[in-house]
Amino acid sequence: MFVNQPDRVGGYGSSAEGTGSCPLDEKPFWLAVDSPHPAVTYRSGGQTSSMWQSQTEEVFFMPEKTYLSPLSPAFWIASVKEFKHLRTLVIAALLSAISIAMGGLFIPVSESLRVYFSFIPRAILGAVCGPVVGLVAGAVIDLTEFFLFPSGFSFFPGYTLNTMLGVFFYGLFLYRQKPNLPRLAGARICIAYLINVVLGSLWNAILLGKAFWFYAAKSLVKNTVMIPIEVIILLVLFKALEPILQRSGLMPSAKAGARR
Repeated sequence: MFVNQPDRVGGYGSSAEGTGSCPLDEKPFWLAVDSPHPAVTYRSGGQTSSMWQSQTEEVFFMPEKTYLSPLSPAFWIASVKEFKHLRTLVIAALLSAISIAMGGLFIPVSESLRVYFSFIPRAILGAVCGPVVGLVAGAVIDLTEFFLFPSGFSFFPGYTLNTMLGVFFYGLFLYRQKPNLPRLAGARICIAYLINVVLGSLWNAILLGKAFWFYAAKSLVKNTVMIPIEVIILLVLFKALEPILQRSGLMPSAKAGARR
């Protein structure tokens, strides 16, 4: 029989079906990894002596991802540790590639208003990989787009910073959190007004020569119109993806609880 061993945060390892036991002839399985954790072992023979003796098979279990507050040190420690996980890096690379591919896709609403869709993979990237990985991924996305799709303007690091901060804000609001309406709206409001209106208008004023308020006024109207549209798209998307991400260990589930 399989022996449950308490982990460092008070939880217990269990089988993939959540029954807490498994036959001896089943192969060991692995759960989502958050941080180093001591091995939990079971006896592969029929003896009844200590399970830490020889003739044991090691099975590693990690505590399920938990909700974390961005105000807690644990949130930032977990975000930095995402660089150690190969699956996180692969997902970040995949979503970055999707964002680059979707950069030219849009729906024209009017002559001056277009709905772009590259914000969707960036939001998922921030939610799954965290704000720190998101900063690096944002830089990769912007630099790749600059070299693959040149716009005729010389390189300006301010726009790279905008892309980095965009993914960062998604991670800040959604990583290790439930992607509900207030958090999605908060992320989009910060991106729309702080990055697009303030920073974007500042960069345009520096590069193109006109006054800051000339660009800010146009950007303010455009982003105010786009916020509810983009929030609704993200809300519907995350409602559909949330069960899949939870089963994959990429997002906390309600039963995971909270950790500060």
